[in-house]
Amino acid sequence: MDFLGDGDGALAGLRASANPGVAPRWLPPLVQLATAVVLFRRGDWDDALAEADAGLLAAEEADLRLGVFWPYAIGALVASARGQQGLAHEWLDNSRVLAVEGVLGRDWLAYAHAIVGEADGETEQAASLLAFTADRIIDARAPAFLLNIGADTVRLALTTGQRDVADRVIGELCGVATKTASPVAAAVAGWTGGLRAGDHAAVEAAAQRLVDCRRAREAARAHHDAAVL
Repeated sequence: MDFLGDGDGALAGLRASANPGVAPRWLPPLVQLATAVVLFRRGDWDDALAEADAGLLAAEEADLRLGVFWPYAIGALVASARGQQGLAHEWLDNSRVLAVEGVLGRDWLAYAHAIVGEADGETEQAASLLAFTADRIIDARAPAFLLNIGADTVRLALTTGQRDVADRVIGELCGVATKTASPVAAAVAGWTGGLRAGDHAAVEAAAQRLVDCRRAREAARAHHDAAVL
C-alpha cells in the first residue's frame, strides 16, 4: 500500500496486524520498524524516530534480525537532514554492532552512509557507494528496491560523470514503472529521466506526484533538483 502511494492505508494495516494476543513475538517489533519507514517517507520524523527506537528495543528482546538496519538508516538520514552530522555519524556507528549479513534493510543503511557522506563533502565516495548498491540490487533482480535510492544514485552518478550508471538505473526504474500502477514508481522514473535529460519540468512534475502520494522527503528533494536544473 505504501508502494502504491497510500501511506494512510499502510499505517492502518500495520497497526492492525500487531495484535499482541495472537501475533508471534517477533511480529510486533517488525511492524514497529516498518511503521517507522512509512512515517519517515511521509515526513513525520519525530514519530518515525519514536517507532524506530521502540522497534529496536523490542527487536532485541525478541531476537529479531529482520529489518534491523532500517531504524539506524532512518536515524542517520533524519539527523543529516536536520544538519546534525555528529548525530548522523553516531547512528551509523551504532549500526556496526549488528553482526548480521544479507538482511532486509542493508540497502537502506548503505544509502544513509552515502547521503551522510555527501553532506560531509565526500561526493565521489557517496556516488561510488550508491552505484555499488544499485548494482547489487539489479544483480539480485529486485529493481523495486531502487525506488528508495534511485534518484540520488542517478543525481550523483551524473554529477561525477558516471552516465552509464545513471542510464542503467533509469532503465531499471522505467521497467518497474511499466509493470505497475504505482504512482510512486512513475514519479521516481520521471524524476530520474528528467535529471538525465536536464528537463526541470519533468522533475517538477515528478515532485508534484510525490506530494500527492505524501512522500514528503522525496518530494522536497525532487523540488530541489528541479530548482537546480
